[in-house]
Amino acid sequence: MEFKSFPKSPTIQKFLSGSGTYTKPSGAIYLKVKMVGGGGGGGGGGTSGSAAAAGVASTFGSSFLTANGGALGGGLGTAAGLGGSATIAAGAVGTALTGGAGGGPAVISATLNVSGGSGGNSAFGGGGTSAPNGNGVAAATNTGAGGGGGGGQNTLSSGSGGGAGGFIDAIIASPDATYAYAVGTGGAGGTCNVTIGAAGADGFIEVTEYYQ
Repeated sequence: MEFKSFPKSPTIQKFLSGSGTYTKPSGAIYLKVKMVGGGGGGGGGGTSGSAAAAGVASTFGSSFLTANGGALGGGLGTAAGLGGSATIAAGAVGTALTGGAGGGPAVISATLNVSGGSGGNSAFGGGGTSAPNGNGVAAATNTGAGGGGGGGQNTLSSGSGGGAGGFIDAIIASPDATYAYAVGTGGAGGTCNVTIGAAGADGFIEVTEYYQ
């Protein structure tokens, strides 16, 4: 009896933090890379404090696949963080999407308790939220989403949400043997005299390897 030979099943490597060198397994003929940059932190609510931090880009290869981090959410009633862009250089094809923007702050002039702006969603969702006169809620782990802004009270404005990191879904048809990679970190939330903004989520890189 003759037995038919089947191709090897795909394998997957996932990177949730840090940086290093990706090595293509022996026999892999092409790669599919999904990745998202770090999310921006949400701004705090109130009148004074420190700013949130922007998310950091996730990269695969040198200026090859770049998913930029989301912008920070503003405090003191200022604008929400914009989503990070994404770029795919020659040698790969696929989809590059800008991350979702954070929700804007509530600028109040009466005695009210209001929620901060929600963090922007990435392609994986996960944006942080807020509660009236409460601290922002952190974005879901490794989604690259933005952190929620801190709430406001009385006449003190709430903070805005951080932007989400950019997203890439790409095919590398003729991969190199190795690629440098870095997983972008999420930005810290801002602090204010009323409430605190929440951190954005770290990014994520997933490489699926296909065999002949």
